[in-house]
Amino acid sequence: MNIYIGSLGGLPAGSHLEFRVTPGQGALVNNSADVAIDDITFTYCTPRQLPPAVSCTFETGFCTWNQSTSDQMDWLRHQGSTPTAHTGPSDDQTTGVGYYVYIETSPPTRPGDSAVLQTPWLLPTDSAGYCLTFWYYMFGSTMGNLTLNLMTPQGIQTFWSKHGPQGDQWRQAQRTVVSTTEYSLFFQAFSGGYLGDIAIDDILALRGPCPPTASCDFEEDTCSWTKSSMGNINWTLGTNGSTAMGTGPRLDHTFGSDSGHFLFLHGSKSGDQAFLASTLLNSVSSFCLQFSYYMHGQHTGSLNISVTINGTSPPQSMWSLQGDQGDQWKHAAVSLPYLSNQQFRILLQGISTGGQQENIAVDDISFNTGDCPLGSCNFEADMCSYSNVLTGDDFDWQRGRGESSSRTLGPSTDHTRHTSSGHYMYLETSGANLTAGQKAWLVSETLPSPRNPTGGCLFFYYHMYGVGIGTLNVYTWSASTHNLTLIWSVSGNQGNVWKYGLAPILTNNSYEITFEGVYGGNTTGDIAIDDISVSSYQCFGMTKPTTPSSVLISPVTYPPTSIDCDFESDICNWQQDTSDQFNWEVQAGRTLTGTGPTADHTYSTLRGHFAYMNSSHDSANSSARLLSPALTIGPQGVCFKFWYYMYGSSINRLTLLAQRNGKSQALWTRSGTQGPQWRYGQVHIRTNGSTVFILEGLPGLGAHGDIALDDISVNVDRCPDEVICDFENDKCGYTQAYDDNFDWDLNLASAFDTISGPSADHTFGTSLGHYMYTISTLPPGSFARMDSPLLGANLRLLFAVLVQHAWVQYSGSNSRDS
Repeated sequence: MNIYIGSLGGLPAGSHLEFRVTPGQGALVNNSADVAIDDITFTYCTPRQLPPAVSCTFETGFCTWNQSTSDQMDWLRHQGSTPTAHTGPSDDQTTGVGYYVYIETSPPTRPGDSAVLQTPWLLPTDSAGYCLTFWYYMFGSTMGNLTLNLMTPQGIQTFWSKHGPQGDQWRQAQRTVVSTTEYSLFFQAFSGGYLGDIAIDDILALRGPCPPTASCDFEEDTCSWTKSSMGNINWTLGTNGSTAMGTGPRLDHTFGSDSGHFLFLHGSKSGDQAFLASTLLNSVSSFCLQFSYYMHGQHTGSLNISVTINGTSPPQSMWSLQGDQGDQWKHAAVSLPYLSNQQFRILLQGISTGGQQENIAVDDISFNTGDCPLGSCNFEADMCSYSNVLTGDDFDWQRGRGESSSRTLGPSTDHTRHTSSGHYMYLETSGANLTAGQKAWLVSETLPSPRNPTGGCLFFYYHMYGVGIGTLNVYTWSASTHNLTLIWSVSGNQGNVWKYGLAPILTNNSYEITFEGVYGGNTTGDIAIDDISVSSYQCFGMTKPTTPSSVLISPVTYPPTSIDCDFESDICNWQQDTSDQFNWEVQAGRTLTGTGPTADHTYSTLRGHFAYMNSSHDSANSSARLLSPALTIGPQGVCFKFWYYMYGSSINRLTLLAQRNGKSQALWTRSGTQGPQWRYGQVHIRTNGSTVFILEGLPGLGAHGDIALDDISVNVDRCPDEVICDFENDKCGYTQAYDDNFDWDLNLASAFDTISGPSADHTFGTSLGHYMYTISTLPPGSFARMDSPLLGANLRLLFAVLVQHAWVQYSGSNSRDS
């Protein structure tokens, strides 16, 4: 029989507890009447075993927590929504109608100001410590960071931290507190800006360490994961790594802090292996294993996930990745199949190449039942496998709901539930101090290559409503080639409605999806996305589009010339014009103003180089000019080919000129924004003699007018054949019909009567361009017809569209074309 005696307290020193047996009245004493006691235990005999009195719901005050006098502002106890819209909670965590504490970040609070809430000095804990849990709320487009710190006489340790928006909801955190000396706990919240309110609620301290969960953030140990004897080295639990020394990233994934922990691999020779094994798991259904990984540096090895049945069978590979994946944490999700009620163990394997700057790290492992929804998310519970990048963009996507968007111009309901309580991702443009052209990137985990050789399909819904809406771009990024490919784009106001988008995924490699929102320059225009899904099969109802290079350029190769330049080694044989106002610059990655390309054209990577004209510090109509070496052009002429990028709210003009005998003549020109993509240009020059080519860029009124160039080349004779016909070389096989009344003619724009026709063609925008035209004085009903060569069905349809466009463009002139 177990007997609980009760609680004893307030006894003076030297007291003792006595157990006394007294026979009952009238009882007979004999050898068979025994009384025995055993297993006497005492708990909380020392103050260290009792959790400190730090629990607080803030319903009646701050409990034992105190405001600091050395910070810039105070924590405020509050009920209901915070005063500032689009940030902070709408109610408390405890009851929904009670109190919580928060920091108010609207003026006069300034970014960087902090508020500290701290406990008194507390007695040391025992070796087991206690579990501290609390709830926090961090929602807003200019969110700062929240830290929980432990201060001892020896110093301060940050052992929990969150930075940036964490979604429009209360979230729970827990940490085991152990200290061998007296200590104090304190929360410190930093303001990130006007929309950056931070709240906490329901602090609770329970004796003993925090209970294990299915997940592991490696902050204290490896949780239920154990080192395996299958490897010849071990995974190392580390913090604040050095990528130069191959000891992992500087910041962990859990907290984004240099004091946060992660696992990393540090091998000394090629082929070194480390294994980490899970506990035996029961396969009652399929599982989804999710984790964050960091793989960066020269000669980076591989990271593998495998499963062993009953913990003893040969490992079966489930997931593998190798090589440099970029200088950032990335998310992975691995579906583990149902194994017919068998037990299994998951193996995390790292294989080293022995390189000194090799960095392989793992953090934040978690399990869920069911298959992983690879690439799919409705954002109701969280952001699934999508995340904001830490570097490379300018601001972040936010997870919000109907009433979260600014000035009522965002969606009032989500697409999933069609209610104001449903969630979606959006760009908050109010109160964020943004400039036109700045970008936010939302990136998926690495997805497997489509099962179908014709490619996969991305489905999603988008909402773009308001004045000054920017652009929504969707890219795929190849995990093996690091190529960034634009697969879908739309700009401007699309109306107050959710619209359906689908984009083809054309890759044979594993890849990531990037949603890029580009700020359009006005705070009254939000962009939102919802209900993303990915199919391994081709988009239904869409033909496979060809890339710009395959559309425009013939596969014929040409011998190199002194003109050719891909800008990977400066500007090659070209020279800066000393008589202009500023220079073209060679750049890799995003330009300073954010309006230039995110990748070069040659390699389609962030590391590839291109030339660009920085418009942020020069006046309108000043110019930057690049001069080619002199080229002698023979009777066959030459074709000048190049790629250009002109995107931004203040794009002015790019012109190609030819200089002969001291005189310059415009061959080709483009003005205004041409969209967020590389575009191709080519011009056939037939004038004999020594010629210098000039590429001239003119900035517009504003800092968002960068113009970029890449992959300049020249070939002798005609330009490569194009799928479209620009009539620059000839009629491309089009012939006059015999049953019409008059003819189409090929004409040079400079030779045309400007009263009855255009003085510049559409291809080059100059008087040196050619086009087809008709002039007739015949009576109404007469017609001129031109027949194409025999083409495929798709190309005949394209021709019909182009002719219709030409009619709309020129029907207002005196010439009649149809």
